[in-house]
Amino acid sequence: TALQDFTRQRQAAYRLFSQSLVYPDTERVETIGIVAGELARQSEPWAGFAFFREWDLFLDALAGLGPQQAAALQGEYVSSFQVSRPNVPCPIYESVYLAPEPAAAALLLTQLEIEYARAGLAASSSPRQAPDHVAVELEFMSFLCAREAEFWEAEDIRQARQFLKTERRFLRAHLNRWFPQFACGVNALNPDGVFASATRAAGAFIVHDGDLIDGLLLRFDAVREAP
Repeated sequence: TALQDFTRQRQAAYRLFSQSLVYPDTERVETIGIVAGELARQSEPWAGFAFFREWDLFLDALAGLGPQQAAALQGEYVSSFQVSRPNVPCPIYESVYLAPEPAAAALLLTQLEIEYARAGLAASSSPRQAPDHVAVELEFMSFLCAREAEFWEAEDIRQARQFLKTERRFLRAHLNRWFPQFACGVNALNPDGVFASATRAAGAFIVHDGDLIDGLLLRFDAVREAP
């Protein structure tokens, strides 16, 4: 169905955003370059959307990557996101933005772990994959889209709607609240860099996706209420 296909495209976008904000080892750099090229060839249905320009620029930035760029990207990643606190130029964790106090951060991490557990996922023990790491949150949105697509395929509208509601709740509670500030910081560090391109595109996509989810839920609520 059209909804299934479109949701799979959303899944792939969130997945690519996630992978572009994980430490760029050589294998990952090579993989995202290949995936970006494939997605660029499938982007025509999105050409009319407001986020498309940033998406297209992002795919162009990734499509040219290969193993030879890995070392430079690794250096930029570490200097931007991983140097010892409090000297991180651009923190990559939600808790830094929304819950800077230890007790508040612990509560936020617990809430995220519960959210993931409800979806059948277990949190990683690695600090690089902490529940509030930007790549983990984006990967979770990709996972939710994948589950939503499965229910569109099965023509189970009720369950598909439930996943849309979960996606909307997660965006409103988390990514919508801190990703814009994170993206602004990344852009200020190196506006011409791959990570800035990734966060600009992801930021535009997140806003659009929230509006899309709202529209779909309104549409299906109206269908349910019709006599």
